Amino acid sequence: MRTSLKTLLTVAATAFALASPAGAQEKTADVHRIVAEAQKIAGHTHEIVVDALAHAHAIEQRGGEHGRIEQTERISKAVKIGASGQLDLSNISGTIIVTAGPGDEVKIEAVKRGRGDTEAEAKTQLTYVAVDIAERPGRVDVRARYKEGEQHINVSVDYTVTAPAGTRVSVRSVSGDIRVT
Repeated sequence: MRTSLKTLLTVAATAFALASPAGAQEKTADVHRIVAEAQKIAGHTHEIVVDALAHAHAIEQRGGEHGRIEQTERISKAVKIGASGQLDLSNISGTIIVTAGPGDEVKIEAVKRGRGDTEAEAKTQLTYVAVDIAERPGRVDVRARYKEGEQHINVSVDYTVTAPAGTRVSVRSVSGDIRVT
């Protein structure tokens, strides 16, 4: 495709030059510059198509699934809030499980899951989401914070939390299952 487009542009420029009167040398030079620029663009387009086909082939080799490679990062924290404290947890994507337990501590286990077409891409995805845990007297706030301005973030955060039986619990999620027992 690349060769035939360059050949067609060269033939068109030559035909234009032969059909031009002798005083139209400037127009012919302009046409040659335009043809040279079009050939550069055709070369770049060819490179983009080849890269896209290689990417599609890699996805096909993995069974046709995009973003199949997964990397994880685990965050664990225990926060003392007392027997009747408050837990406020907000998530974008992922499962949240909160269960009642003994003691006066909230135990938080968060697992970030980044997905990509390669291990490096999946690992990079993990950097786009932070788990913020803010402690205050008698209260803990937990948030999944996604990097602003970043597009195509393929990360979820799964939470498993154990809180004292008398804890006031507020849980929100945009996408994912929530279980509080």
